[in-house]
Amino acid sequence: MSQHERDEMIIIDGGILEGGGQIIRNTTALSHILHKPMTIENIRAGRENPGLRAQHLSGVVLLSMLPSKYEYQSSLTDCQVGSSTFTFRPVISKKREECVNSENGICEKTNPSPPEVKVHYSENEHCIQLSADCMTAGATTLMIQSSLCPLLFFDSNGKNVQVIYKGGTNVDFSPPFEQVSEVFLPLLKKYFLKDLNASLDIQLQCTQRGFFPKGKGQVELKISKTKLDLKGKCLSPMQLLHRGDGISKIVLKLFYTERDYENMMDKIEQAFKVEFEKNFPDHKFKNTPIHVIKERVINNPARSRVVFGNAFMYDTNEECVFEASFHSKDFSKKPKKHSNDFKVDDHVAYAKSLIQHLKKNWQEQGCVDEHVQDQIIIFMALAKGKSQVRTGPLTLHTQTAIHFCQIMTGVSFKIEPQENGSVIIECEGAGVALK
Repeated sequence: MSQHERDEMIIIDGGILEGGGQIIRNTTALSHILHKPMTIENIRAGRENPGLRAQHLSGVVLLSMLPSKYEYQSSLTDCQVGSSTFTFRPVISKKREECVNSENGICEKTNPSPPEVKVHYSENEHCIQLSADCMTAGATTLMIQSSLCPLLFFDSNGKNVQVIYKGGTNVDFSPPFEQVSEVFLPLLKKYFLKDLNASLDIQLQCTQRGFFPKGKGQVELKISKTKLDLKGKCLSPMQLLHRGDGISKIVLKLFYTERDYENMMDKIEQAFKVEFEKNFPDHKFKNTPIHVIKERVINNPARSRVVFGNAFMYDTNEECVFEASFHSKDFSKKPKKHSNDFKVDDHVAYAKSLIQHLKKNWQEQGCVDEHVQDQIIIFMALAKGKSQVRTGPLTLHTQTAIHFCQIMTGVSFKIEPQENGSVIIECEGAGVALK
C-alpha cells in the first residue's frame, strides 16, 4: 500500500479495548455502508488464538461479495484464517446489470477462497441469494451481526434477499439463536425500523441446530424490500428509558436432542421455579407466571447429544425483555448411556445460571440486557435523530462498539450515569439513508 493510499485509509487497531471479533464485525459493516476503506491491524491480539477465525472470515468475505451499490463491490487484501491484519476497500467494478447473464438472467460468484470458508452469491431477476459456511462450529449469530446492518442498507434493486449461514447455533461466547430471533430482532423492528416496517420484512429461521465442536447448524435470513418506498429513508432513533416496576411473565424454553433427556427437562423446570422464588422474594413477584415450553430437536445433522435452553423475562410494560441461556456440552463422544450423561446436580446448575443472569440484569435497572446493549450501538450511530437508551453499567463490549462507531461515522455518544446505577446512552445519529 502506498503512503497516499494509507493516508486515505481508516486504520483500526483491533487489539484495544475488548479486542475481539466485534471490532471486525462493526468496522467492516460500516466500511461497507459508508464506502470508507479501512485496514484492521492487531486483530484479536490479546486472545489465546489471535488473528481472524473462520466465523469472522466468513462474515467479511460475505460482505465483500455484497454489492454496496450497483457500481461498488468491496475488495479484501490479506484476509484468511490467522491473519493479524487485512484491508477492506470499496472499489469500482462491473455494474451488476452487466454481471447478470443475458441468456438465463443469473449472476453467480463464489469467493476465490480463503479455502477455510465457503461463501457464495447468486442473483436472478427476482432474488439475491447468499450463503456463508465457516466450516466449523463458529457462531452463525455472529455472522448475522456482521452482515445484517449492511443488508438493510444496500440497494437490492427491489429484490428479495436470502442468506444462509452455516456453523454453530448454540455455542459458547456468542448469542444463541433465540436471543437474536426473540429479543434483538423484535427490538430492531419495533424501534429502528418502525417507520420502515410497511416496506421491509425480516424473517429469521433456524433450520438446523449446530453445537460445538461439530457445527453443521443452519440459519436462514430473509429480507423483503419495496425499493421505491425505502430509498432515501433512514433508521428511526431508539427511545427506551422507562421500565415497568414488576415482571409480567417469564417464558422458559427448554430443548433436548434425546428422548431419554425428557426427565432432565422436568428437573430443570422445577429447579428454575425454586430458584426464581429464592432470588425474587419480593411480594410483587410472587404470582409471576412462568410459561414452560419443551421441545425435542430433530434437525440435528451432527447428531449431537445436548440439552439447552433460554429464559425470557418481560417487565410489566412489556417494553423490556431480558434473556438468559445455557447449554450442556455435547455428549455424543460418550457411550450411549444417557443416564450417565449428567451429574446429579446439573439441572440445578443450569437453572441457577439462568436465574442469576436474569437477576443481575433486573437489579442493574436497565431497559435492555448486557448482550443487547452492545448490539444496538451501530444502529444508534446510523439512525436519524437522537437515540436514548437506559442500560445497566456499560460492558467492555459496549464501550468498544461506541469507540469504533465514533471513529467510522463521526457521531458522538454521550454516557450519563444515573443515581440508581443505570446508565443512559445518548447519540445523535448520522442519518445515513437507505439505498
